[in-house]
Amino acid sequence: MSFEYAKTVTDHFITQLQQGIAPWQQVLLPGCVRSPYNPQTGRNYSGINNLWLAS
Repeated sequence: MSFEYAKTVTDHFITQLQQGIAPWQQVLLPGCVRSPYNPQTGRNYSGINNLWLAS
């Protein structure tokens, strides 16, 4: 992972937190409790990619 990508994700989270948004809290919908995933392979994204896609 590049430093620039990590900084972009960090800045995105800081902006959301300053706006009062908690990006890791989502309203659960019946049948929609899955983490972000690759629809082609069905594999869940992991690490910082999971955080970025979930926000």
